[in-house]
Amino acid sequence: MRALAEFVMRGRWQAVAVAAGAGLVPLLGWLGAAVLALVTLRRGIGDGVGVALPALAGLGAVYWLLMGTPAPALQMAIELWAPVLLLAFWLRRTVSLAIALQILGVLGALAVVALHLMQADLHAYWREVMEAVLGGVPQDDATWQMFDENMLPRMTGFWAVGLMGAALLALLLGRWWQALLYNPGGFQAEFHGLDIGREAGILALVLVAAGMFTGVGLMADLALVASALFAVQAMALTHAYVKAREMSVAWLVAAYLMMPLVFQLVALVGIADALFKWRRRLGDPNQNDYPG
Repeated sequence: MRALAEFVMRGRWQAVAVAAGAGLVPLLGWLGAAVLALVTLRRGIGDGVGVALPALAGLGAVYWLLMGTPAPALQMAIELWAPVLLLAFWLRRTVSLAIALQILGVLGALAVVALHLMQADLHAYWREVMEAVLGGVPQDDATWQMFDENMLPRMTGFWAVGLMGAALLALLLGRWWQALLYNPGGFQAEFHGLDIGREAGILALVLVAAGMFTGVGLMADLALVASALFAVQAMALTHAYVKAREMSVAWLVAAYLMMPLVFQLVALVGIADALFKWRRRLGDPNQNDYPG
């Protein structure tokens, strides 16, 4: 990973090549976005955009030749690259991972609200999307019926959290690369000290409670977005606890494996950490400054 980061930082066209190349590989779009995050964090938003635009042009041209449309490249730029550039810009400006996550939460909430406004029947919309992806499904299939009844009504929240997760993964990888090259140890200290804030925690708790009372719909989708943010804070707390107690890394592996199974509980731990400042009992990790 260090070698890749060093290659990216040698010049604009090296960064363009990696960002565009990653965008052509299924499920690796986040890696190209991480390149944009690294360039923006180190050199500023101008250089980040200066990499993104030619990478988008090249990626769009390849998709046009292969598929007859540049739409996949444009979709990636809108849903992933643009948010990562924005997050990296604010992280560079504020040197606050908490503020970056707050902005990410706002973007996720806006995506949820926008889709609710654009689609009158989201259940039917997601059914059409899934049928198109799967190439049609037998309507009498029991598994499909269970999925249709239990998962499709929540797909808007899952979709928003998926977009947020990809953007956050790219941002954190870019930040880790920056620390690896220019500020060793800085990323660990910053992540271990992550605290999204008491006010955000209160808002998240209200949304979770509202989602439980209202059932599936807008409030439940917003609650899922908020829960995702505080699940990240809970994992930061876990990392800090494991390091402070000098525990085996196996505990972290187990925590990540268990998180999808007890996601809401993990989110509530993150909210509680924001409200009651449990991190102080571990000692406040030093927040290393990052060079611009």
